[in-house]
Amino acid sequence: MTKAGPRLPQGADAPSFVKSRWSDEEAAKLAGLDRLVYRSNRLGEDLTLTNTGGGNTSSKLVEKDPLTGEAVEVLWVKGSGGDLRTARRDGFASLYLDKLPAMKTLYLGHPERGPKTAIEDAMVPMYSHCVFNLNPRACSIDTPLHTFVPHRNVDHLHPNAVIAVVASVNQERLCREVYGDEVIYVPWQRPGFDIGLLIEKSIRENPKARGVLLGHHGMSSWSDDDKACYETALEIVERAARYIEARDRGERTFGDGSTPRCRTPSGGASRPRSCPGCAGGSRPSGGWSPRCRTTRRCSASSAVTTDRAWPASARPARTTSCAPRSGRSSPAGTPRAETPRR
Repeated sequence: MTKAGPRLPQGADAPSFVKSRWSDEEAAKLAGLDRLVYRSNRLGEDLTLTNTGGGNTSSKLVEKDPLTGEAVEVLWVKGSGGDLRTARRDGFASLYLDKLPAMKTLYLGHPERGPKTAIEDAMVPMYSHCVFNLNPRACSIDTPLHTFVPHRNVDHLHPNAVIAVVASVNQERLCREVYGDEVIYVPWQRPGFDIGLLIEKSIRENPKARGVLLGHHGMSSWSDDDKACYETALEIVERAARYIEARDRGERTFGDGSTPRCRTPSGGASRPRSCPGCAGGSRPSGGWSPRCRTTRRCSASSAVTTDRAWPASARPARTTSCAPRSGRSSPAGTPRAETPRR
């Protein structure tokens, strides 16, 4: 592990939106996988950085091969379904790093490859052939995001501030405006093998980049030093939060209030008439509108508001429709709210 100076600004320029939970004293007592567990726990403790059960971390470490006794490089990555805040040693999958290039060769040799292709799905069970020390922990779907980054440590997160940038209409322009060439932008793509190779290619083209913003998804940071990787993640979040704060217009941030509003039958809080399916608003005949697909809820109903920035491939298959809560009468032709399926 290389030594690196502090990444986060100090003094008057110290972060105001993120807080470093890293302790050099505690980290100095740890080595190898234990330091990855420590870093993961510190990230998972802050729910502004990632949601419970979301995000994943990794380290490429030298281990002793249990069969040959030789030193081998191993990718340790948070296992599928695990939680960063509560992760322990047994919560990480382990893969022989020198076997993973064979998976890349297999993927690139297929004539029909790309997102949602049969070969991309077929790559998932191939990780079983790369397992180090018979580790039963299953890999995360985001393992390629870690495998093909040419740095020893990677942190992949879903911070609120960053998602506010990457879920916007002008996400690519905003990424350049906030980070310059220090952070790469990659458009939305389903997690899998192909996006890992796309990030690898982007890093080759931008070798000085310290992280990536993933459209409609989240972010990753990387470094050969584990503390620097952690602090780079915090820096990316801090810069997004500062950018947003500097442009906050209070109640006018999401409009000037000139949009006509409508009321629910109960006289509760209102929403714009332009929301498809809204009681009293414009709604296509036939009921539920497929445009109402986000999870931001109206205080007066079980409705969800429209978000046109979602790409079609990223939309959930089915969500709550624009209708009053259960137990209240629905306007003619408006379907009742349904419980979202997981």
